[in-house]
Amino acid sequence: RKKLINHMWQSCKIKRGIGHASILLFGASGVGKSSTINHIFDLKENGILFAETNNSKSETGETIEFNLVNDDPNFNVKDLQLGVVDSPGLVDSNGTRQDVCNFFSIKKFYQEHP
Repeated sequence: RKKLINHMWQSCKIKRGIGHASILLFGASGVGKSSTINHIFDLKENGILFAETNNSKSETGETIEFNLVNDDPNFNVKDLQLGVVDSPGLVDSNGTRQDVCNFFSIKKFYQEHP
């Protein structure tokens, strides 16, 4: 209960509302985390990519959140905010030291964006 109250307090401090949901995409480098974001936002067909991708090397260098605001009258939903968080991968092509940096990038993101 204490952690929940602390999380709510931290969210209020950075003005993240109760109507904001967040999904973290986390996994090894090259498994398709960034491609999933491009698919969720469905903009690749128009030549617009939210998240950069690369088939031969790690592309995502920092933890970043992409936000979508949606209304769905069928479910009585208005201004639903969904954040999809893209994280650098583990087992990075740049080695173990980069893995440690990637992990701390995710940790720092959530300290600043609870």
